[in-house]
Amino acid sequence: MCVLGSERGQVVSASMTANNVDRAVLWEKGKMVDLGTLGGDLSLASGINARGQVVGWSHIANQTLRAVLWEKGKLTDLGTLGRDYAEATGINARGQVVGESLTAHDSHAFLWEKGVMTDLGTLGESAYGSRATGINNSGQIVGSSSTPTGQYAVLWTKRG
Repeated sequence: MCVLGSERGQVVSASMTANNVDRAVLWEKGKMVDLGTLGGDLSLASGINARGQVVGWSHIANQTLRAVLWEKGKLTDLGTLGRDYAEATGINARGQVVGESLTAHDSHAFLWEKGVMTDLGTLGESAYGSRATGINNSGQIVGSSSTPTGQYAVLWTKRG
């Protein structure tokens, strides 16, 4: 189980409930808080920033995965890039979120910012997909992209 912490001493992960399902949790000031779901059974927290914003994924009622943002007790569905699957893997201090989502053809890395999910693409037409795993406070995104010859580390940066 992955456990991540913030500069404020907060820790996020998942904890098994009495019903044997994993739920995203926030450990703060000696207490564990269940962050809830979007209506399904499972959720997982995979990132937290210094502002206490938490990202991860949650099942919705039909048990498909959706990327989510937990902030001040509110759970927000970040949407998808087309098909019914997305998971958030990282968040920076500005609240920019990265992860992966299914498109019409394969899985692509995304950047979610100010309510908009943007497809970050892949290494080319013959790529099999991509995944963003982290973002720094300058907006540089790290992850990977697969091609017919292998999987490669990728750095996405803004142009201009």
